[in-house]
Amino acid sequence: MAISYTFNDDNDLVIVDSDYPNDLHIVYRKDRTDEQLKDWGKLFIQQHFALQNHINNTSSMRDDVYMNGELGRSDYTVGLPEGEEIVSKLNDKWRTIANIIDFKGNPLNIVSEYEPLREPYVNSSISFYCFDPMPQYFRDKFNVSNDPQYVREWWGLKFDKVTKEILCKMVYNWSGFQKFRRDDFIVPDFPFWIWDKHTGRAVSNASDTANAYVAMIYDENGNIDDHYDIYFQAPQGLVKEWCDENDIPFGVLDDINNIMQYGITVNGTTGEIKYVKTYKRFFI
Repeated sequence: MAISYTFNDDNDLVIVDSDYPNDLHIVYRKDRTDEQLKDWGKLFIQQHFALQNHINNTSSMRDDVYMNGELGRSDYTVGLPEGEEIVSKLNDKWRTIANIIDFKGNPLNIVSEYEPLREPYVNSSISFYCFDPMPQYFRDKFNVSNDPQYVREWWGLKFDKVTKEILCKMVYNWSGFQKFRRDDFIVPDFPFWIWDKHTGRAVSNASDTANAYVAMIYDENGNIDDHYDIYFQAPQGLVKEWCDENDIPFGVLDDINNIMQYGITVNGTTGEIKYVKTYKRFFI
């Protein structure tokens, strides 16, 4: 699995991703340097992947999340048998919350059970993502904004099965992340096909093809956790290339079918990239 960059007889750049050997991408010279051609080529294949893999939500789907190439958890829509079983646990153990929000109120809602594979989670937990507007109760409880100018169309709650504590995971577009992030947060040098460090903007603000967005975690006192996640779309070969160049561990999947997106967990206080996650989506 690799991406090759060669030049044809016209001195244009030819790009082939071994994961997609039938796709031939040509970037025309147009007085560009070799380095500029390669940069344009990477942006082009990222955009091509995103356009070919539009993210759809349905009421019957499963998302598998991989960390370092190993399956970490599976998320289910609430109408599937696995989802209904998890919802019953939420209704039983968090009755106060169940009186405020109907976990099955939107068929697109997603739930999962997972082990603490990353910070800040420390115990077995249940994840719930809701596709309805956030009730005022939670906006007050976690001191978060629900301004549609800044937030995505879903938000999450994380239920610790041991302590019964609840965390909120707010999902922002790039402008929302810039507005609400902690002042001490560091944004590492992501590849330019995700984020333009010169403008401080995600490329999706211009092209709408990276689909870059950010999630931050809040405790019940409104404190933002040190760790945040940036999500984006790209072919696996491009992600691996960037990870190899920056000594970031990355687990390659032999089966690239159904890859939807990637997530990068960042320690905001240091700028260190802690994990790269691969998301696969299956329609059932």
